[in-house]
Amino acid sequence: MLNQFSIYLEIEKLNSVNLKATTSTALLLLPSKFCEEELYAKVCSLSYMGDLRMLFAEDKKKSLPPDFLTILHTEIQANG
Repeated sequence: MLNQFSIYLEIEKLNSVNLKATTSTALLLLPSKFCEEELYAKVCSLSYMGDLRMLFAEDKKKSLPPDFLTILHTEIQANG
């Protein structure tokens, strides 16, 4: 049975893998030349693709969590 710390570490690992995959997908979908803001926007948009709630229930202009861009920037710098 996993203790809370093990569960936390597993979640952190899965979040990191997910962010790497999302960033890679965003890079494949962007044109050959893009700015950092476009990369962030593409990463964010991927989480909403296929989510039917976006058609009628979610606020399409809601803001990102304050630390999201820092986390994403750090992950991109660390993984090239």
